[in-house]
Amino acid sequence: TLFFIQLYFFRALYILTNSSKTHRKSLTFAIYLTKYVILSLIHIYVCLIFYINFKKPMNTILLFYKYVHIQYPKSIMKQQRELCENLGLKGRIILAHEGINGTVSGSTEATQAYKEYMNNHELFGNIDFKESEGSDDAFPRLRVVVKDEIVHLGVDTTKVTVQDGGQHLTPEEAHALMEQSPEDLIILDTRNNYESRVGTFKNSLTPDIKNFREFPEYIDKNLETFKDKQVLMHCTGGVRCERATAYLQQKGV
Repeated sequence: TLFFIQLYFFRALYILTNSSKTHRKSLTFAIYLTKYVILSLIHIYVCLIFYINFKKPMNTILLFYKYVHIQYPKSIMKQQRELCENLGLKGRIILAHEGINGTVSGSTEATQAYKEYMNNHELFGNIDFKESEGSDDAFPRLRVVVKDEIVHLGVDTTKVTVQDGGQHLTPEEAHALMEQSPEDLIILDTRNNYESRVGTFKNSLTPDIKNFREFPEYIDKNLETFKDKQVLMHCTGGVRCERATAYLQQKGV
């Protein structure tokens, strides 16, 4: 960086010292000088941005959920908020009577401590945590809330429960089914249209919905499409598929 700054400086100085007074006052000289100053500043800016991003510590991001009856979700909310604050975790955790759904980010040590706490909790043991790497500014703050649903389907949680859901497949089983591609198979993406545009499985149906709460209406309008079919459903972490399959089951699919 210093080399390029000096190069730009001495180039501008050379132009200055080897120009006549008239030339130095000319517009051409002003353009030359301005160009080299701007190039120098741009180079410094790019180097600083690269240095700042390169130096950012990498954190671990945890994505998780569990459908389990929580009698007092507000009490669990307070426990979760205190735990995350003590560990320095940021992100979002949603609690409801039907369970917990969260995405949190923090240091490797902090996220590991969080996982240990959850695995030893009487309600949250055996959660399938999904981990990825992220920067320390993945989430601006911590938000722990209580809602009616841990993912907003817009259907009464006592009427459509995960106990009524479909069969869970392993990645190997799902891959084999897609490879076989039987005639009665429909692959259904339960995510919104923004997510499906980013990427989805080959031949997957992608409902043109902006929010998950629009999913039941989509099913109701297209129910005949799914009658007498095998429906292989997918989402991001699994939390949407749990209740979405239950909704289809109740519709006789």
